[in-house]
Amino acid sequence: MHATFCPDCGSRVFWELEALPGRVAVAAGAFADPGFPTPHLAVWTENKYHWVPLPEGVQALPKQP
Repeated sequence: MHATFCPDCGSRVFWELEALPGRVAVAAGAFADPGFPTPHLAVWTENKYHWVPLPEGVQALPKQP
């Protein structure tokens, strides 16, 4: 995995996995735009807080595939 971090705050902004060539994973929390597109996949949902709802139609994966 190759991760890229914000130079100001150190937050992970995006990452690339050798297992998924040509794809980039982006941390949706890195965007403050309320019009940001709804994700189609949520990973590590077994660790999300119970009060955080997933949008309808989002595929939920409890762990990394």
